[in-house]
Amino acid sequence: MTHWPVVEDGAVVAILQSSQDVTAEVRRRRLTQTMQGAAERGLGLSFFSYDPATDMFERSRAIDAMFGFDEGEVGDRAAAFFARMHPDDLPTVQAEIQRSLAEGPGAAAAFDFRVILPDPPEQRFIRVRAGVQRDAADGKVKLFGAIVDMTDIENDRAKLSELSARNEALVVESNHRIKNSLAIAAAILSQQKRATENQQVQEALQSAATRIIAIANVHGELFDDSGISQVDGGNLIERFVNSFRKTIDIDESRCRFEVKATSLVLSSDHAVALALTLNELLTNAVKYGLSGQEVCTIDIELRREGDTAVLLVSNSVASTRELTMASEGVGTRLVNAFAQQLKAQLTLDTADSRYSVRFAFPISAEMQDG
Repeated sequence: MTHWPVVEDGAVVAILQSSQDVTAEVRRRRLTQTMQGAAERGLGLSFFSYDPATDMFERSRAIDAMFGFDEGEVGDRAAAFFARMHPDDLPTVQAEIQRSLAEGPGAAAAFDFRVILPDPPEQRFIRVRAGVQRDAADGKVKLFGAIVDMTDIENDRAKLSELSARNEALVVESNHRIKNSLAIAAAILSQQKRATENQQVQEALQSAATRIIAIANVHGELFDDSGISQVDGGNLIERFVNSFRKTIDIDESRCRFEVKATSLVLSSDHAVALALTLNELLTNAVKYGLSGQEVCTIDIELRREGDTAVLLVSNSVASTRELTMASEGVGTRLVNAFAQQLKAQLTLDTADSRYSVRFAFPISAEMQDG
């Protein structure tokens, strides 16, 4: 109810009365207070209003605790709170407040900052989401919003980051150890080869050592790639061929490798099978293509044909073979096993004194163009 006095000759002669039903307004105010209370209890939100003209800072009690103040320790101004913001964050906070206020009612403001608590020394992470509106009580344009303490989340994030880095280092160390162990196994086989005079045994041991080295190289290439679960097949093929060249230790003038590889994303399982298949095909190509009088030429290509990935290996066939292997048929059985694993179609062709192998397998959803 509102009353206005009517004065005549210095005396009140009447009173005008106006009545207004404010039930809805009171209910809205109580509902707002209830929602704010629920948000403070359930979500850790604390509400505030800030008047930049007077530095007046009305706030929930929890905000004082966020900044390390006891209840009633500081007054109703914001200066003490700004003083505890991290010096590196304060300019950004002030700039965001000024920007939003300059835009006027309806503008939004968002900023994060750190708070430095003096005793005991502690750093807190605070997030603010606010908006600019005109206060219905006094008509002033103010910043209204909510503050949430993000310290626990940021600390957990830092711990997870540290743990992730530690696990990554452990994975790298494990990969190096696995590769080194495979290299040691290959070296033992090579020593065993030198300890025997039986040529067939020597060739069998050498073949086994070469395959172990191939596995070590594939393992190293996979975990040196951008990911463990997926690998760039084209990049893997190029790097594997370079590793294979070093393994056979043959002068490049006697055996030339030409690689043409399209970028294909492969799962690690498919990449391992493909690379080990390539090892057997290259070993076979060198075996049948190398001679003392002729240059061995080997062409390697990885390409995509619709929904199929195709590995092509073609080599010249020497009129007189320089190398023989005791383990005849082992490589073929391995290639057939890998073909079965990848559901691949294996096609052999001999034309123009060249031997060609086409190894085609379906591309699943996890394999896409790079």
